[in-house]
Amino acid sequence: MSTEQSDEDILIKAARAERGQHRSGASMVAMLSVAVLFGAAGFLLVFLPHIVHMLLPGPLALLGGFSFPILATMGIVAIAIAGLFLLAAFASSPLASWGSPVPGHCPTCGEARLRSDTVPGLGSGPLRNGVRGIVFLCETRGCNYAAARVTRPSGATPD
Repeated sequence: MSTEQSDEDILIKAARAERGQHRSGASMVAMLSVAVLFGAAGFLLVFLPHIVHMLLPGPLALLGGFSFPILATMGIVAIAIAGLFLLAAFASSPLASWGSPVPGHCPTCGEARLRSDTVPGLGSGPLRNGVRGIVFLCETRGCNYAAARVTRPSGATPD
């Protein structure tokens, strides 16, 4: 008897894990943390370059006179990156639903709450050779309907 999971089971497990992380808000918190770090670094580089200059170690401190425009430019870039992470954090809000809506009704509960997304399988080998497919999950509380359509089987060569 084989204990190997089918490609569909791997995809469904990965999709449920992804949806659980999305609902928990963990990805949003991580994105907000990175945005705060980039924002703080950008603020220091743009608005307080003298403090940054004083904190520069050894030979980098000699670049002080030439580095203020460079520090300001790096600060603007850091603030822009913080803005991108902020947008990504809001997109990964737990209030937003996982996946895209699918027309039709759930075969199990009959509700029109099916959603789908493309999912790479977890634990299916190297990312380049891993299983990949489209997973359909029902968002109705208490309904465990899940289906998967494999678009790249495990062990297949990448496109």
